[in-house]
Amino acid sequence: MQSPATRTAVAPDPRAEEMSSRRLAGETLESIGTDFGLTRERVRQIIRDHGQVSIADVQAARQARVDQRRDDLRRRAAKTVRHRPCLTMAQLADLLGVSRGELSAAMDRETRALLVQDKHVEPHWTDEQVLGCLRRAAALHPGKPLTVKRYRQVRSIVGGPTSVRILQRFGTWLQACQEAGVEGGRRPARSYGRAWSEEEVLGWVTDYLALPGTRGTYAGYDQWARRVQGAPSAQTVRNRLGTWAAVKRTAAVLVVAREQARPTPPSLTPAA
Repeated sequence: MQSPATRTAVAPDPRAEEMSSRRLAGETLESIGTDFGLTRERVRQIIRDHGQVSIADVQAARQARVDQRRDDLRRRAAKTVRHRPCLTMAQLADLLGVSRGELSAAMDRETRALLVQDKHVEPHWTDEQVLGCLRRAAALHPGKPLTVKRYRQVRSIVGGPTSVRILQRFGTWLQACQEAGVEGGRRPARSYGRAWSEEEVLGWVTDYLALPGTRGTYAGYDQWARRVQGAPSAQTVRNRLGTWAAVKRTAAVLVVAREQARPTPPSLTPAA
């Protein structure tokens, strides 16, 4: 019996080479066979007999394509979330045109940390629904201005959104109360250095999330706030506005609003 080294080499077959090339590119045996007027099994035999492509070669090429697609998806997801950090996993998957499972397998931890958890997303509130909640909350404190603290005390009774969400919607607490037709609380005194209003604290978090390359984590904010003069600490953010996840969701929406409000440079404006 001849050893593999002494066997006569099979002459190159252009048809087999084309089949092999298309097979490595991911095309199916059926598709190749249709173009050549052959069955899938005959195509397999031709490729095998001419020693062009082995099963291992096909599997390796397929895995390379999977890895490349995953890397591309990872980069696209990271770029998208940096610009729109308030997205949920499902929203991001729809935006990128992939399944949630495929997206989850491709994402890195830094990008995942910027997403909003679906189970934490509040229901949609119309402006009139929010204002109605404020009116009901004010009625439970007759003769007293409706401060954020008093609203929080009765929020579960009136069934309204969080105070942070109201700030996001109307800009300031006093503005929201004014539109609801109720007396709002006064702004906190500014006679000492660390008396931030909730709007100001939210503004600092928004500034942090808008930084290029920010990871959007609680620890990341804490480190950033220690370096920036006048910024409230991470613990202060929690004390004033609640959990970091809730604060980040609200601030992330404001980041997107800032970007959308920014005028487009003339050089980027499409010609009429």
